[in-house]
Amino acid sequence: NDAVENTIECGVHNIDSITGRIVLVDPTKGLRKFEFDNVLPDESSQNSIYESCVKRILCDFMNGINGTCLVYGQTGSGKTFTMFGPCNNNESLKLTTNFQNQGIIPRACTEIFESIQFRKKCLNFDIDMRISASYVEI
Repeated sequence: NDAVENTIECGVHNIDSITGRIVLVDPTKGLRKFEFDNVLPDESSQNSIYESCVKRILCDFMNGINGTCLVYGQTGSGKTFTMFGPCNNNESLKLTTNFQNQGIIPRACTEIFESIQFRKKCLNFDIDMRISASYVEI
């Protein structure tokens, strides 16, 4: 009897952006499944990333709940682009004025300050707000 060797290649085997699951084979642990709030394809627009990943966090933030947005990936995978949008000629980070290309941080800041103004003007809230942010790049 000839033994048939079935081998499965290590690495990512399935990314399901609808269910938020990734299936991969780890060389030391075998088949692994991970679930995420969102798994987005490479072609995702800045707007779709913001709407699917950050909008809910920002709504909670505007109602007094702390929020965190973590971007993780290999060097050169687009983390800075996702967070800020395109940079100009590798100079210090100059944010684009083209809203379509803006990343998470400028979109979130715009929405926060617009929400504060709306609450003051339209809802007649006599409020003072203090906003602080932390940024860590490792």
